[in-house]
Amino acid sequence: MSGGMIYQETLRILRHLSLPEIAEMDVLQALKAAQCASPLDTAYWATQEAGLSRQESIYRAAAVFLNFATANLADDLSDGDCSYLSQAKIPGVQFILQNLVFHCLMRSSIEHETLRMITEDLLAMGAGQQIEVSTEQWTLQRACEVGEAISGRQYAAYFQILWGDTALGAHARDWGQRFGNASHISIDLQTNDERLHSLPNEDIRKLLNWALAGIEEFKTSEIELLKVLWNNISAPMIEWLEKSEAEA
Repeated sequence: MSGGMIYQETLRILRHLSLPEIAEMDVLQALKAAQCASPLDTAYWATQEAGLSRQESIYRAAAVFLNFATANLADDLSDGDCSYLSQAKIPGVQFILQNLVFHCLMRSSIEHETLRMITEDLLAMGAGQQIEVSTEQWTLQRACEVGEAISGRQYAAYFQILWGDTALGAHARDWGQRFGNASHISIDLQTNDERLHSLPNEDIRKLLNWALAGIEEFKTSEIELLKVLWNNISAPMIEWLEKSEAEA
């Protein structure tokens, strides 16, 4: 089983609900749109690191993917990039996707208190989106605030979904927060996002150093997934900092 298999299992979960065909097809369009950029492989690998059973892995990883698809749809709508669904269809699809997340979570072994913390992190993520779309001029403080909410709290929730109430659960929320913070900055750097690139170079350096410091321990972690995540997101930031220093 892999990320691709989690995607197929998510589709099976959707089909087993026997929704009206038009509703199922609309949800499928949102899932397809989210698939490429989603953390499907990371979610699957994380469940294997935790030693979860196949069925438990499927429900937890599917919950992560479904929430990512929900967030992706909201982001596409905000940016005017939702070419795969009409505006009239988007609210219903979002409603179905969000409830599919909890359909999967309630079939997992995640305990009530962990679910409460997951919900709080997802609420904070949504609030961060409202701050982002209301921001007219980016500052170092606002970039940190939005990154910590949109991506940091998102991955704090995801790591708890994947590792909550397992041997890795004690640090899941903290690791997810720090990974999300760093991933947000790394992606903004690579995509030339205004949130980062409208800032002075000195502020960009501060953000990159802050992001890297947060995941420094991943580099030597005994958890293989964390080491891989370090390599994937740190390299662009380190390269930018080295180039910036050479040009100074």
